Amino acid sequence: MSMALAIKLGNYIDRLVLVNPASSFSNSIWPQAGPLLAQLPEDVYKLLPFALAPVMSNPISMAMNDVDDRAPLLQQGSDLMYGLIDLAPQLAALRLVLPPETLAWRLELLKQGSQWIRPRLKDVKQRVLVLSGEQDLLIPSKEEAEKLGKALPRARTKVLANRSHALLQEAGVDVVNILQSEGFYISERRMSNRRPSTSASDGGGASYGLARPIQLPTAKELELESSGFVSTINRLTSPVFYSTRADGRVVKGLSGVPVQQRPVLLIGNHQLFAGDMYPMIQEFIQELGVLPRGLAHPIVFAGPDALTAAGRQGGMVQSRSSTQQKKEDDRAGAAQFSSLLSTYGAVPVNGKNMHQLLAQGEIVLLYPGGAREAFKRKNEAYKLIWPG
Repeated sequence: MSMALAIKLGNYIDRLVLVNPASSFSNSIWPQAGPLLAQLPEDVYKLLPFALAPVMSNPISMAMNDVDDRAPLLQQGSDLMYGLIDLAPQLAALRLVLPPETLAWRLELLKQGSQWIRPRLKDVKQRVLVLSGEQDLLIPSKEEAEKLGKALPRARTKVLANRSHALLQEAGVDVVNILQSEGFYISERRMSNRRPSTSASDGGGASYGLARPIQLPTAKELELESSGFVSTINRLTSPVFYSTRADGRVVKGLSGVPVQQRPVLLIGNHQLFAGDMYPMIQEFIQELGVLPRGLAHPIVFAGPDALTAAGRQGGMVQSRSSTQQKKEDDRAGAAQFSSLLSTYGAVPVNGKNMHQLLAQGEIVLLYPGGAREAFKRKNEAYKLIWPG
């Protein structure tokens, strides 16, 4: 339901937190076993909540909400026992709020919802944090989190050890602390054009890949997202940045780049495979707190199949994938590459997009050599390969 709303409402939703998402429903036992539960005799159905309690949650962890860990051990044991006793009426109440016909309706809703969202995961443009309980016995949440981390354009996952399906009700789980530790919680929007947000939809989660202002990543998000692909490039190339100030003095770092007077147009030339771009964008954010909006080849936004085909032509992807799994991995890699560029401000290169970004006070990054310059040939090192 939440992902469907994110697709429908677009920019009115900034970020999305999924906790043991029911998109895994179709891969669980419940499409087959669920309808049988709704047909149980009334006397047996009354016992259903108690039978499913160990599957739905960790009763001990839930009862620990009433235990003060600073109290003497004897008091803690007593509080835990009474906490478990208090759970019994709550479980009994489940059969009242969830009669068989309601259970059947909800199971059908889950079935339809999981089937509807699966082919549309790529349309969830917002940043997503997926939280899953390692010991969720109700649905395969841990495996689903891994799948969503690959299928959703901007998703990160966090598996909570020793947590069940009802992890939000268990002692020791503080969602706010989790969001803060993941850099996912924001108290204000920091826009790429540095202008204040005046509308609920300004820079919303569906603006990625479009010529609109977007939200800057938090420091923690930048750290986490740069720990893989970008850090590998940094280790291989050891980039060092210099800039020239208005008086002609060359200084280490980017302080000489006039980013305060907007708009700004930056012109660059690609190194081999465009390896220069990713560390530079990261450096602009970390040192100056600004996000240059790159103008990228349209093939980046044409979908994973088109991007994979282009990679084969350029020699970056094997010309023939030997297995179906390899093909799927290539498609997933292409989708993640496209998501990385759009997450950090890239839009398809054309005059209209460049004009719109500049008119909105953005810093625009243009590589006239484009993809041809990124795929350098023999004896083309340090050469500008620009049209005209």
